[in-house]
Amino acid sequence: RNLPNPMGIAVYKSDVYWVDRNLKVVFKASKLPGNTSLPTRVRTNLDKLRDIAIFDITNQPTDDTNPCRKYGSSPCKQLCFAFPVGLGADQGPSFRCDCAIGNISKNGHDCEFVNEYLIFSTRTEVRAINLDPHS
Repeated sequence: RNLPNPMGIAVYKSDVYWVDRNLKVVFKASKLPGNTSLPTRVRTNLDKLRDIAIFDITNQPTDDTNPCRKYGSSPCKQLCFAFPVGLGADQGPSFRCDCAIGNISKNGHDCEFVNEYLIFSTRTEVRAINLDPHS
């Protein structure tokens, strides 16, 4: 197929996603055998594309080797990032909590809301910056 500059690839369920840096597009196509449909443009007009990653709970290991699932649920309020064996402080499986919205609290697990922030837009997106000088 005519794919000028594919970079970065991710598989999610029955689809393959990739970015094209020259076209500034995220594409997806079915990975199922026999499917002859053309790739679909998922997002367009995205500058400086380099790679793609897909995060979903269904992609996470559900056994006790995943420190984010060790106790049956995540120890983190919002986001839990697991690290491989040997990268933690005790050289065992480790994790780090973070927040999609707000800041991580002092206990390292909960999220605190941000009261002061700046919202701005570019040609293609809306972004926000935390104005708290202590974060």
